[in-house]
Amino acid sequence: MLSSWISPKLEDQPARMATKLPGTVTIKEALEYNMTLPVSTTIIGVDNVAQIEEDVKIASEFTPLSDDEMKAIEFKTLPIVKQGLYFRRWDLGV
Repeated sequence: MLSSWISPKLEDQPARMATKLPGTVTIKEALEYNMTLPVSTTIIGVDNVAQIEEDVKIASEFTPLSDDEMKAIEFKTLPIVKQGLYFRRWDLGV
């Protein structure tokens, strides 16, 4: 989840993905992480033109992250990983 994201009240969240934690990564970290993976397309959502311009700037200046940079982002997101992957059956170990 992006660092600009603030979780809604717990009672307003589905139980399987409830969290009190805010987001943890910047859009730059999220896009660079994703674009470093072996993907051919990155789909983003935006709320305004300024966000599109920021995303284009990040993409145009992009160079793949090192393994250490990838691991640092993965570590940074550990506190919210279950919420971001709410569709998994954690109780089954899947």
